[in-house]
Amino acid sequence: MRLRRRRLLVCGVAVAAGSAGCTGGEPRRTATPIYVTNETETSQTVTVRVIEEGNDGEELLVSRSELSADGGSVAIDEELPVAELVVRVTTRDGPDGEANWERADELSTLDARITDGSVRFTELD
Repeated sequence: MRLRRRRLLVCGVAVAAGSAGCTGGEPRRTATPIYVTNETETSQTVTVRVIEEGNDGEELLVSRSELSADGGSVAIDEELPVAELVVRVTTRDGPDGEANWERADELSTLDARITDGSVRFTELD
């Protein structure tokens, strides 16, 4: 079968449209508990603290990372319990944020995005 140019172009557009957004850093549910992404135009020193509620505020994790500007990110791969957690994201010279996270299961992921004025959290359950 001989492909004509018009059919080839239509197939190429369909493949490109079908894969749009699949590689662009959108948050998704994974075995990694926490992702932090810097969406500001400056590098950020970021500290992530995870505290378990109801367990006398036990601090489960402290992680410090240097994130580059415009999309620098870090995956926090530490094992965390399925529990009610408080996640604090602080930056040296930028915004801070806190989220109460009821982690549903071992595949629950919390995505934190640092912007110029805030830290946005999205639960991926």
